[in-house]
Amino acid sequence: MTTTDTTRTLVHVDPTTIVLDTNVRTDARLDKDFVASVRDHGVMQPVVGYRDQDGAVHVLQGQRRTLAAVETQRETIPVYLAETPDEAGRIITQMVEN
Repeated sequence: MTTTDTTRTLVHVDPTTIVLDTNVRTDARLDKDFVASVRDHGVMQPVVGYRDQDGAVHVLQGQRRTLAAVETQRETIPVYLAETPDEAGRIITQMVEN
């Protein structure tokens, strides 16, 4: 199953609780302007993630936004919850986004 589900739910999640799994982006370096934007304006484009069996939110798209939110101590960020992807679906989705 991939993340093409059109019934996503928007939730607000503490970014320090979000799980950052392996991502196809090998360099998640945050430049100072990106971090400053998140500090000043928050995460304006929701992250896409899914909940695992234990209820933890995992990032599918938005690794850098999540990292910047943690760095700038944002209380919450918007996350669209999608269906749990299989490994191939996760990789394809991340490659298309990046």
